[in-house]
Amino acid sequence: MKKKSNRPSFIPTVPAASLWLGLLIVFSVTAILFSGRAEAATKKKIKFASHVSSTAKASARAAGATSKSKIAIVNVVSYTNVYSKRSTSSKIKGRLYKGTGVYVIKTKGAFSYVSSGSVKGWVKKKLLLTGTKGKKLMGKMSPKVAKVTATDLNVRSDNSASSDIVVNLKKGEKVIVTGVSGDWAKVRLTDDETGYIYRKYANIKSGLATGVSLAQENAMEQRVDDQEEENESSSSRVTDSGADEKSGSSSVPSGNWKSLGTFQMTAYCPCSKCSSYGYQTATGVRATAKHTIAVDRNVIPLGSKIRIAGSDIIYVAEDTGVKGRTIDIFFENHSETIEFGRRSGEIFILED
Repeated sequence: MKKKSNRPSFIPTVPAASLWLGLLIVFSVTAILFSGRAEAATKKKIKFASHVSSTAKASARAAGATSKSKIAIVNVVSYTNVYSKRSTSSKIKGRLYKGTGVYVIKTKGAFSYVSSGSVKGWVKKKLLLTGTKGKKLMGKMSPKVAKVTATDLNVRSDNSASSDIVVNLKKGEKVIVTGVSGDWAKVRLTDDETGYIYRKYANIKSGLATGVSLAQENAMEQRVDDQEEENESSSSRVTDSGADEKSGSSSVPSGNWKSLGTFQMTAYCPCSKCSSYGYQTATGVRATAKHTIAVDRNVIPLGSKIRIAGSDIIYVAEDTGVKGRTIDIFFENHSETIEFGRRSGEIFILED
């Protein structure tokens, strides 16, 4: 008598060979789909920001890079030095900040010879990420790169047009962006110096930044020091009581200056957005930065010499175009007018 099966009647009998074949097909399809997703997830390339890529490639080729040279990302807390030899006691040639991209030319022992921008030399191999690890971390770790598009762009000590100028950048200069807030971007100038730029006047893009040579870093430090000296000599900070923080003297200019009270202050430049007259003024003279202001001639007579509380600059009322208790200060470029914005201050006129 045939033994009765305990299998429920609704489950069909499947030969063992067929069952294993079916499972094998399922696992194979799953593996193919998974590998396809994994490949798609890591398909993005490690690449430099578009406005630094051509320079980086040219420099790398000059250093010996080939089409097979890998691009790696610098994985450090802040920065690592680039050395002239495979030793941390050798001469420092430059710095690679966190998230910087490099071309790996060759590797010997614990060091790799790399090229990044104008920097070429040896770095510790363990600080470089390549392949899948580098691709995954590129967006998270690598800062964006800002390229100045204005003729001149002031880097400020804070995200405010009234804060001190740290340094002035020229058109085409590139800096690393470490953060963005509203209209302002925080940028790194040196290993211990940062500042803020007005985003409208820089082209900010994702991608890898390049290394900084020691000469470049020292030059930037000198520019920052020079600007600091200029800030100290050209203007004085005024406290709420009207006293100069440095000398304790009054903010009221010495001489026969009469206060006109508080005025609104705006800014303009010769560009088409600000004026259709360019450098031409109502008095016929050429407008000059740190000299020309526009006034309402019924409030301040043309030709009057004007000073602003806390500033040593003597302006001359040479232009018109404003109404009432407002002065419009002439700047050389539009980015400075945007940074200046609109503010108020006590105005003084020189009496005869």
